[in-house]
Parts: sequence; structure tokens; C-alpha cells
Amino acid sequence: MLSSSIVDRTSLLKNLFRSIFSQFMQNNGFLLAGAMSFYILFAIIPFITLFYTVTGWIVPPEILAKTLLQLKDFLPSQMQLEFIKSVEILKAIRTGFTITSLFQSIIATVFIVWVASLIFDVMERSLCVTFHVKKPRPVWKSKLTHFLLMLSLALLFIATTTLSLVTQMMSSVLRSSIPWLLDFLGEDSILLPFFRFVSNLVYSGILFFILYKSSTPAKLKKRSYIYGSFFAAFFWAVAKFLFGFYISKINDLTLFFGTLSFIMRIALWVFYSSLIFILGGEVAWFFEQKFKQHQRFSAKRQESLKSN
Repeated sequence: MLSSSIVDRTSLLKNLFRSIFSQFMQNNGFLLAGAMSFYILFAIIPFITLFYTVTGWIVPPEILAKTLLQLKDFLPSQMQLEFIKSVEILKAIRTGFTITSLFQSIIATVFIVWVASLIFDVMERSLCVTFHVKKPRPVWKSKLTHFLLMLSLALLFIATTTLSLVTQMMSSVLRSSIPWLLDFLGEDSILLPFFRFVSNLVYSGILFFILYKSSTPAKLKKRSYIYGSFFAAFFWAVAKFLFGFYISKINDLTLFFGTLSFIMRIALWVFYSSLIFILGGEVAWFFEQKFKQHQRFSAKRQESLKSN
């Protein structure tokens, strides 16, 4: 009985990966990932600027700085220090940039919002191909949805930053009052990397779920979105570790690109992330088709039982 269940699970996994890869190649997944990478790299600075501005409307500067630095978690650990330096430079440029007229400010705002929304535009177009959406949203509705999505992500970042600060305060109080908790909550704790991995996995899964569910007009079941989201979150965490290991132990690209090596590392990481994002969408679509097949089979079975 146990061996048959193991065989069934193995065959399901084989069918899963075979179907996902076949559908990925049929949908020109590498071209979609390349298009996503291009537009993300083109729009990333306006997006961070808009994110910094919108978040600044809601929270004080102290939490804003911590929220902005939370973006570094999207990168492998070996690239986070360079990202922090780049963010500080961007903040200095933004602080020193002044607009003298109302007309210029309106033009600049429209330009930044439009270019920043290109990230979500290319996500929507890629997922429309993955989810086989025949009729995409109108442009105005798509842009409005993307702006609301940016606000939702800003609120998510603020909430997680606040939760992280509260958790740090509670852990410091507990460690001072109960010294033996240092074995579990201290920086040298064996369990700490595990807790960080699980929390990052859950956080990334929620983020992917929001993007998959909100980026397109497709109406998939929540279970399909959940499977695709946590598939993408898990393999994204694995890819972060492997890519960080590669650039720190094997080749950091400095030999080939010199001072431009950080830009090339960002470009490669964005491309790998785009691949994982599209593959997660393929997983969601695979399970959606499986659920529909199961529903059709159940309906036919009930009809046959009624007729008998």
C-alpha cells in the first residue's frame, strides 16, 4: 500500500514537471522571461522612486528607511551590500532633485508612474500567455489596477517591517528576561537560519500569490494560485542560494565586466527571477487544469450514477 502511494506520487511529480516544461517551451517561456527582464531593468529605478514616495506618504522616515532596505531581501545575500549603497545614492539624488514649476512636477509624476507600471504591464502580458487569457484588460483598467497593486505592495512592506521591528523588540525582551532562550533566539542559534528560511518562504509565497491573482483578469482557483506561488517561492529561495554561491565562490563576473559587474549580476538575477515567476504561473495553470479535469470526471460519474 505504501509502495503504491509512493509510485503514484512519483508519477504525479514526473507528469507535473514534464507538463510544466512542455507548456513553458510552447509558450516561449525564455522569450517571456527576457522581455520581463528588459522592462524590469528599464523601470526599476522609477519603481523604487515611486515606492519611496508613496510609502513616505504613510509612514515616518525611520520606518520608511527600513522598509526601503527590505527590498534587499529580493537579492542573494552576497549582493545586498551593493544594493544598500545603490539605494543610498538614489535617495541622495532624489533629495537633491528639485522641480521648480507645477507643470514640471505633473509631467515628472505621470512619467514616473507610467514607467514604474511597466513592471506590472510585462508581468500581466506574460501571465496572460501562461494562463491562456484571450481578452486582456483595457489599458486604463490595467494601469489603475497596477497602481492599486503598487499601493498594496507598499502596505505589505510596511506591515512586514513593523512586524519585524515588533518581533525584534519582543525577542530582545525575552532574551534579557530568560537567558536560556539565547540558545534558540541568539544570533549563533542553530534554529535561527531555519526560522529565517521559513519566514522568507512564507513572505515570498504571499507576494507571488498577490502578483499571480491580481496581475491578470484570469479567474483561477485559489488552490492553483497557492500551489504556483509556493512553488515559485521555494525555487526562488533555492536560486538565491545557488546564485549567491556562484558569484561568491566561482565567478563574480568582475573579470569580464569590471566595474559594471554589479549591473550584470542584477541583470542575470532579474532574468532568473523572471524564469521562476513564469514557471510558477505554469504550475498554477497545471493544477487548474487538473482541478477542472477532476470536476468533469466527478460530474460524469454523478450523471452515470443517476442514470443507473
